[in-house]
Parts: sequence; C-alpha cells; structure tokens
Amino acid sequence: MGLCVVGACAGMGMPLLPLVAGPLIYAISRWSPLGGMRAEREIAALTAKHTELMPGHPLQQRVAHMAQRMGVSVPRVFLTPPRAGEFNVHVLGPVNRFDRAGNIVILPASLYTVTWPGRPAAFTPEEQDAVIAHELAHIRNHDFDAATRRDIMRRMTAAAGFMGIAGAIMGVVTLGGAWLALACMAPLLGLSALCDRQHEFRADRDAARFAGAAPLASALQKLERTIEHMDDFLNHARDITLADDKDDGWPVIFRLRAGDDKGAGVSSRLGTFSFLSTHPPIPLRYQQLRAIAAAQGEVPLPPQPASVDDAMRPHLHRTPDGVVLPPFAIAETFVHDKDKGICCVGMGLAPIFNAIARGEEIPAQVTRRPSGEPRPPAP
Repeated sequence: MGLCVVGACAGMGMPLLPLVAGPLIYAISRWSPLGGMRAEREIAALTAKHTELMPGHPLQQRVAHMAQRMGVSVPRVFLTPPRAGEFNVHVLGPVNRFDRAGNIVILPASLYTVTWPGRPAAFTPEEQDAVIAHELAHIRNHDFDAATRRDIMRRMTAAAGFMGIAGAIMGVVTLGGAWLALACMAPLLGLSALCDRQHEFRADRDAARFAGAAPLASALQKLERTIEHMDDFLNHARDITLADDKDDGWPVIFRLRAGDDKGAGVSSRLGTFSFLSTHPPIPLRYQQLRAIAAAQGEVPLPPQPASVDDAMRPHLHRTPDGVVLPPFAIAETFVHDKDKGICCVGMGLAPIFNAIARGEEIPAQVTRRPSGEPRPPAP
C-alpha cells in the first residue's frame, strides 16, 4: 500500500488521489452492482466453456465432503474438457456481494477422470483429495479478497507511472516524479507476487492437515512433470491450432519445428521473471510438506521427492520418431502428414467426456469398434 501511495503521488502529482481512489475502486468492485454484473458475465463465459457437475456426481461429492471437513461452503464444481494445455486445477471465489454464483472449483478431466479406455486417471483418489483441499483452503482463507486489493494497487501504480510519463512530456509533472512512479512498480509487483506465494504455502499447510502431506507432495510432482512435458512440446511444435468443440473430440494440429527453430516454452518464459511468479518453486513446497509430514506423525518423506515418471508415462507421450505430443494426448490417434509437415492428435472424445460429466458409464459403442479394439477419433 505504501508503494502504491508513493508511486501514485509521484506520478500524478496528487497526494490525496490514491487515498481516495483506492478505497473507492475497491468499494465499487466489492459492493457495487457493477461488479456483480461483471462477475455474472464471467460466470456465463465459464459455463459456456466448462461443464458443471451435478450434486450427485462422484467427483462433486468428493469436493463437497472435503469442503464440509474444512468448514467452508460447498462450491460449484466444473469439469474442463480435455484440451491441450488446460490441466491446471483452480478455484474462483466471489469478491462481490452481488455475485450469486458462490465459490467455483474447476477440475480438468485429464487429471481427475478416465478419458480413454484403459488409461488411469493422472491423480490417485488421495492425490485428488489433497489438491482439492489445497484449492478449498484458498476459499477458507479468503485469498480472493486479498488478491482483489493487491490487483487494485498494481493497477493504480501502473496507471500512475504511465500518467507520470505523460505528465512529464506535457510539462505538468517533473521527470523525477515520473521515474519515481515507475521505480515503485517493480517492487510492488514483486511484493504482490510474494504475498501470492505465501498464500500458496498456507494453502499447502491446510491441505496437508486435512488430506495428508504425502499425497499433495506427489500431486505437485505430477503437475511439475506435466508442465515440463508441455514445455518440451512447445519447444518442438509451432503453428498450434486447438480445434475445440468438435463432435468427435478435441484435436490438436501443429507443425514440427526445424532443428534450429526452437521456441520458448512455459518454464523458459517464466524463468526470466521468476520473482513475479505467483506460485513458489515445487522444491520449496516439497520441503515444507516434508516438515509437515514429520510434525503430523505421517510416514517420513524422503529428502528428495520420489520420481513420478512411471505414473505419468501413460499420459505424456513421445512417438517412436521423436515427436513430442501435448500432455494427455491420445497417442493412438496421432497422425503425421510428412508431405505437408502437419501433425494431428486427439485430446479426448466428446461423447466420453459428456458421459463422465453426467456421471454415466462410458458408452461402449463410442469407445469400441466391432472387433473390440479402441476406436480413435478422426483427426
């Protein structure tokens, strides 16, 4: 808050502006019907992209049971279709009293369900509970409200910096004030990210208390392994097209990069600005969970996390000729047109996902050919 005030004062030359504008913007976003209208638009966009699970769905019941154990209101649960790159579990919380949607947990189908016959879910039930508990801990600790306040501070300081530059060009604000406003932006962003990381540590502690430290530790390792594989895929692929919402599934089309045409993946792009990351490094989170396991009397965790390669091998594929597929792609559907240099692979069948989202059995006519062999979707 101090950096926000200094930056806004220096950049705008109006000492009282941040003291008045900050609380006013927060009040509008927190209690105004305008904020509620924006939240409703966001919920409408979310429901159009994801599928809400009914109260009787087994996965929704698991979330409800964990929410009751942790003393939080039961959230709505949405399942994400198996799309490339969408494998992160996250939760949305209401920060506006007009938001009637309540808390929302979004779960990717590729991590929580069997999206292809014979392939196990990426997370074990214990790991599922641990990750769900972590997300519910954000609801329990009201992290969304704090994030909203920090977002307002970041926006105000950024606006002050740009207005200070404009004011310096017009001669209204001294150039030193403009530079001071810009100088406040970097530490403010760093401190804001530090707060986010502390919230993640706290959510890990709560999740370990309710669901165990070991399952959360292995789930975090699986997520890290998945991100590394996604990074490898982005380094080897270009012109990626996500052909979503097809009747037969969700295919991904891409071209292979040349040997000297490597792209920047997720980890390499974020590594340059690691101090702005909202999540702590996995090794630090693992060491905290290791200490928590010892304090709670659980089975001791090893000094270094155990490998999850065997568990993730069915989900992270490379073809025999070295083509890296997106995480959770269905290797049986891979097609490579070498003449055109185009690759296509399916992420999942829409009928299978719809059956899972409704809590029904996977229809046999969808997953099997007359001969009994799995039937892949057409690229």
